[in-house]
Amino acid sequence: MGGGKLILTNLPYVINNCNFEIKTMSESQLTSAPQEKKKSGRRNILLLLLLLLLLLGGASGYLGLQYLSHTALIAEQEKQVAELEADYQQAMAELEKAKEEYEMLAAEKMVSDSLASARLGEIDRLMAELKNAKSRGLNAGGGAKYRQLKEERDRLMGDLRKLKADYAKLVGVRDSILVNLNTSEEVRRQLTDTNQLLTEKINIAKQLKIYRAELIGVRERRNGDAFTEDRLKKCNRLEIEFDVQENELAEPGERTAYVVIYTPGKVTLNDNPSDNFDYMGSKKLFSVRKTFTYSNKPQMVVAEYDIKDDLPEGLYTAEVYLDGVLCYTTKAKFRK
Repeated sequence: MGGGKLILTNLPYVINNCNFEIKTMSESQLTSAPQEKKKSGRRNILLLLLLLLLLLGGASGYLGLQYLSHTALIAEQEKQVAELEADYQQAMAELEKAKEEYEMLAAEKMVSDSLASARLGEIDRLMAELKNAKSRGLNAGGGAKYRQLKEERDRLMGDLRKLKADYAKLVGVRDSILVNLNTSEEVRRQLTDTNQLLTEKINIAKQLKIYRAELIGVRERRNGDAFTEDRLKKCNRLEIEFDVQENELAEPGERTAYVVIYTPGKVTLNDNPSDNFDYMGSKKLFSVRKTFTYSNKPQMVVAEYDIKDDLPEGLYTAEVYLDGVLCYTTKAKFRK
C-alpha cells in the first residue's frame, strides 16, 4: 500500500520528466499495410501454382516419354514376331520342298539310300525343332535357338543346292544318253521294221503258188481205165488237179496240200470230223490231204476224194491250201 501511494504521489513528476514521443499514423498508412499483405499472399499462391504446373508438366513429359518408349518397344517386338513368322513359313516351305527333292533323288537312285535317309532325318528333326522354336517365340532364349536352327537350315539347303547341281549334271548326261538310246532305238526299230518287212516279203516270195486248178469227176472202169464224168451217179471219185509254180526261193522237200470241197449247199465233203488243219488261228475241216515232194520245179499234183454217198447235183467248189495259205479256188458243175 505504501508503494502505491508513492507512485500516485509522484505521478505528475514522472510524467513531466519522461522523455518519449507518441507518433500518430495517417489514414493512408493505416490502409496500406493490409493491402501489402494481400498482394504478398497472391504472389505466393501464383508461385505455388506455377511450381505445381512445372511439376505436372515434368511428370507428363516423363510419362509421355515412357509411353513412347514402351510403344516403340511393342512395335519392335511385333515387327520381330512378324519377321519370325514370315521366316518360319519360308523355312518350312523350303524344308518341305527339300524333303520332296531328296525323296525324288533317292527314287531315281541319284543318291545313296543311306545319304537320302540321313538327310530326310535331318529335315524332319529341323522341322520339329522349328515348330518348337516358333511356339516359344523370342522369349526364354527362343530367338537364339531359332537363329541357330536357321543356320542349320541354311547349311542343309546349301548341301541340297550342291546335290541338285550335281544331279542336274547327271540328268544332262542321262538325257544325252537317252537321246542316243532313243536314236539307236529308233534306228533299231526302223531296221527291225525293215527286216520284218523284208522277212514278210521273203516269206511271201517263198510260198508255193498254184497257177491252175481243176475239179473233175472221174469214172474208173474195172479194167483200170478212167475218164472224166459230169454225172455224179456214175462217178467213183472227185479229183482236184493243180499245177505248182517253179520257185527257187522255196525250200524243197515234202509239202502238204489241203483241199476243201463244198457241195452246192455249202457243206464240206468229209469222211472224218477230226480231219482239220490250222488256218488263220482256227481249225478248218478239209476233204482231202495230199502230201507231195517239191523240187523247186513246176509240177502237177492230183488229190482224190472217193465218193461214198449219193451227192446232190449242182455247182461244187474246191479250195486248195498250201503252207496254211489259200492258193487257188475252182468250181465245177455236176449233174445227177
